[in-house]
This record gives sequence, C-alpha cells and structure tokens, in this order.
Amino acid sequence: MKQVPFFLLLLFCCPLKGQDDQLFEHWLKYTEGKAVVIAPAGLNLREKPTLRSNVLRSVPFGETVKIIGSKHFGADTVGTVDFYFNASDQLTSIPISGYWLKVSHQGMQGFMFSAYLDKAVNRVSAGDEALNRDYLLLFPEVSCIANYAYYPGWHWYGYYKSETGFFRKEIEVSFYNLIDQEMISGNTNIVISGSNNKFLQFIIGSRSSLPEKYKTPVYFVGNAGISVYSMNYNDFAIDSILRQCNLRVGLNANDSYNSIEKVILERQGTAQEIGSAEMGLDAAIFSVLWCGDIDGDNKNDYIIHYGEKGSKTILYLSKASEKGQLIKPVAVFYSTYCC
Repeated sequence: MKQVPFFLLLLFCCPLKGQDDQLFEHWLKYTEGKAVVIAPAGLNLREKPTLRSNVLRSVPFGETVKIIGSKHFGADTVGTVDFYFNASDQLTSIPISGYWLKVSHQGMQGFMFSAYLDKAVNRVSAGDEALNRDYLLLFPEVSCIANYAYYPGWHWYGYYKSETGFFRKEIEVSFYNLIDQEMISGNTNIVISGSNNKFLQFIIGSRSSLPEKYKTPVYFVGNAGISVYSMNYNDFAIDSILRQCNLRVGLNANDSYNSIEKVILERQGTAQEIGSAEMGLDAAIFSVLWCGDIDGDNKNDYIIHYGEKGSKTILYLSKASEKGQLIKPVAVFYSTYCC
C-alpha cells in the first residue's frame, strides 16, 4: 500500500502548463471513451464545465457515462483532501485536480469532472468472487490500484488509532482519480479517503450495522503491521505476538531455508489454515494489521496483509465462519508497487 510523501504530491497534483492535452489524451485512451462514476454520493451532470453551472441531474455511483469528443474543456482544481501520513500530526493537503469532460448519460449531454470518474467499480480478481459481498475493507491512501469498493446504503466505520488505544466511528467514504505524470506510463493516482483521515487506520463497510460493543484488540498496529518474513519467523518478539493472536506458521519442509509456506490459526484445540499459495496468498511475507474483535462476538477477528508486489489484505471475521471454520475471509483489498 503506497502512501505518498509531500514532495511527490507536487509532481502529480500540478502538471506543467502545456502538458494538459498530452495527459488528457492518455487518460482518454485509458478509459476507451467510457467512464464510471466513483463518487459514493453520485456525481452531478452540469450544464457547463464549471462548479457554478446548473445541475442537469445527479448520476449515481457505478453508473456509466459516455465521453463525447477527444478534447477536455479545461483543467481545474475543485478542492483538497487532507491526509496525515504515518499517523503523524503533519497535514498533507492533496489537490483534487482534473479535467472537465463533455459526457452523455441516458441520452442527456452535459459536463462532468474527471476526478470522480474511472473505468470500473466493485471489481474482484479471479478466485476472490466469494469476498466483498457483505463486508468491504478499505485503507486511506494514495495508490495506483482502483479499490473502488462501495455500496450505497451500507454502514461505514473508520478505525482510528490514538495514544491510549483505538476508537471506531461511522464515517463517509470518498474516492478520487487524479490524472498526473504517471498517466503517461499507464497509472493514475487513486485516493481513498474517510470523512476524517487523522489517525484513520482502516475502513470497514458492512451491509448490516456492526455491534456497538467490541473487545479491545489483542494486537493492533495499523497500516505498519507486524511483518513476518521467512528469514525472521523465529524472532522471539514476533513469535510472541503471533502466539497472542493464536497464529503460527507452517514451514516448507522441502526448502533448506525453512521458508514460510502457510499461516495457521489455532484456537481451543482446533486449527484452520488461513493463508497459503493454494489460496492465492503469499504466506512467505505477511503482516498482521489487526488481531481483535470487530464483529462483537468476543472472538478475535483478523486483518492480514500477504505478499509484496501484487499483494492482498484480507479481512477475516469469526462471526461469519461456517461449520468447521474458526474464521472466514469476507473482504479483500488489493495493493502493488506503483512505479
């Protein structure tokens, strides 16, 4: 999961004069002439390419619009989104910049702003079709992966870290697709934001409301995670944390380096394999981001990040488990190196 420091923001938020047309040409090729609304509250179709123009209609999240023509109608910045990277007090304000486009929606033509449009929403990779049905997992970040996972009418909870522990509150979610220099190499900068990002660690969306009471986590470190690699699996401090979370690793018996082959959960004499290559997860490198109750049943739930490039972060809930299971994977968040 990439978090972008301030000096990089200057690069991707402020394209040089004269580059707008080139960047927009690449973005138009990327969208193939069609785009999907990624604004959770819907996006206004306007009479003219300006925020002061009359609204013709509001187009809901996930609806497709057709882009008319091959030119934009002006570069613009329509606000900022505030981040506090590394859970510090240092504020970074990211400009919401993009282009005004002429589009058509269900026979009506008007103008929309590109920062709220992209190619698709609610996508999952092959093999993950059973996930993201009743729960969603998001992280506040700037990345190049389009984790536009959202359903109107769901409940959205932000989990915040403080000096004394953590707290949870209901929030709103926003997505932005920012066009910048990386567009030339095929990347856009995707922003996922909560209504308040200060000390926000992750976001859970739930079809039903989560219980008000939940147990303090056994172990919680947020986005930094406790990373476990094949070369340090026997580190005493890491092993102690894993035991507190009822986790252990299975080693590859055919590997002279004793690399980690799988992650196993054990509780009350029952064991369940929760991460391995057969599950499409890179257990050789994983991070425990959360170990504690989320769903209110006084049993540990987990958020575990697997792999490096092309990695996945999985939300496991005990309350969703089926017969023979201790926990069940319910949501996935995708990550990769953005370079």
